[in-house]
Amino acid sequence: MPDDLIRKLACDHDKKSGRIMANEYLEIEGYENGAFVVGDCACVTDPHTGNPYPLTAQHALRQAKVLQKT
Repeated sequence: MPDDLIRKLACDHDKKSGRIMANEYLEIEGYENGAFVVGDCACVTDPHTGNPYPLTAQHALRQAKVLQKT
């Protein structure tokens, strides 16, 4: 479960995990081109399964590479 600070931000959160909803470019939904989220705070949906990606170091490293290109 994310920290209270993350859960209190005025943006969409995943109801189950409390993580911030983001698109495939790690942009916070509703704040495209202005705010990004990465790592344990990001809830990014796998387009193949429809489920959020798990909280693993492998996914955090992939997210960092995506954000670096943005």
